[in-house]
Amino acid sequence: MACLRCALWLGVFVPSQVVRAEDAPVSPMKFLETPNLDLDDFPELKFATLPGKVVVLVTVDAAGNVIAAEVEKSSHPVFEQSALNAVKRYRLSPANEGDPAERKALMPIVFNKGFDEMAKNVKLIKPAYPKALSKYGNVGTVKTSFVIRKDGTVKDIQVLSSAHPLLEAAAVSAILKSLWEPAKLRGKPVEVRAVQPLSFSLENPPGSLLAFEGVLPFKIPAKPSEKLQPAFQYDQPPVVKVAGASVYPYELLKQRVKGKATIFFMIDPDGRVRQTEVVSATHADFGAATQAMMQSWKFEPAMRQGQPIYSVFKMEHVFDEDERDSWIDDDALRLLRASEKNPSLLVKLSDLDALPVPLYKPMPAYPFNLKKENKSGLAIIEFVLDEKGAVHFPRIVEADQAEFGWAAATAVVRWRFTPPLQKGKPVQARLRLPMRFTAQDEPAPVPGQVESQITEMAPL
Repeated sequence: MACLRCALWLGVFVPSQVVRAEDAPVSPMKFLETPNLDLDDFPELKFATLPGKVVVLVTVDAAGNVIAAEVEKSSHPVFEQSALNAVKRYRLSPANEGDPAERKALMPIVFNKGFDEMAKNVKLIKPAYPKALSKYGNVGTVKTSFVIRKDGTVKDIQVLSSAHPLLEAAAVSAILKSLWEPAKLRGKPVEVRAVQPLSFSLENPPGSLLAFEGVLPFKIPAKPSEKLQPAFQYDQPPVVKVAGASVYPYELLKQRVKGKATIFFMIDPDGRVRQTEVVSATHADFGAATQAMMQSWKFEPAMRQGQPIYSVFKMEHVFDEDERDSWIDDDALRLLRASEKNPSLLVKLSDLDALPVPLYKPMPAYPFNLKKENKSGLAIIEFVLDEKGAVHFPRIVEADQAEFGWAAATAVVRWRFTPPLQKGKPVQARLRLPMRFTAQDEPAPVPGQVESQITEMAPL
């Protein structure tokens, strides 16, 4: 059974001389024993891909044995039990004359999996600032997470936070083009997960004396409507964590139909969008698309006196190919018009060299309105994949429940694939993707009498 010395598996393992104020001063303590630790002793760290740190408060007896330990703080809970198990296997220097029988110290423990070298960025493309956001002066940061492969390319991209779907798309494109020098363990490349924030800001024109600070794309009222029940009165508003994209209903887009929808929605104490209701819509599909969009959003919840609470809002979403929040770029519009005139421009899956592989695939949110009915089902989404692997024009081909179809389409429009190839050359293709929905075991709690208050919600 393979073993590693603690110094290799846990990294630097040094007792701190910092003590609590109520503790008596202690003499410097040194390790007398460094036992071999088997990797099997830490099964919970088998899949840990990021370094971690735990600060443990240890109590040491006169003989130098660790007799008690408790976690003071940690970078992630997954490392805590491993740290507590590890420190109790060590023996430190015994007490000197005049030292108390029991001594305490804060011991920082670093888990770094013994990497010889951490991953380093070789090439990171500056993301393009989305044209549609420039006239609004919008700025924001997209925080991404991804796995760096052994060859320095990336996979399994996740977006942890994003102020607008156009920023998300630009950030994902930049990360996919990035190249890294992989981390090394015992001299060999290994896969690791990394976190990379990408900031978007307005650039001042050359010679300009004005400073553009920019604003976030979405603004939430600092104070709730006074008409709302006390349960919804917050002192800190929710913050947009991930703003998902909307799907422009395919048939309406083909017919150049523009419109809008207004919905009410509720954010729960975990920051998830729960109850939604369409107040008005110029077309039913605009209302359904807006509901699905909002259910894909994530928030930092509203707070009252330091505690997360429910909050409710109203939002209008405009469907117009030239508007910021339903923007469709010129290349995509040309593709739509060309494929309408000549459908053969879009290559079928059977004519591709291989099945395109998803590189970024946020999963759909289960429609909250169906949770009480505990329904499961299938949705099939058809979409166009361009030469770069970006998704356009998702439409619902089949769905056991209409809500499943809209949720699936809303997720798929954010996906990125490897470029579709025919005879080795990138092409445009039409594909279909099935998605299965399974109801969650426990329904989410909803405050009572929300329906009677829904007309009183504050505007967003």
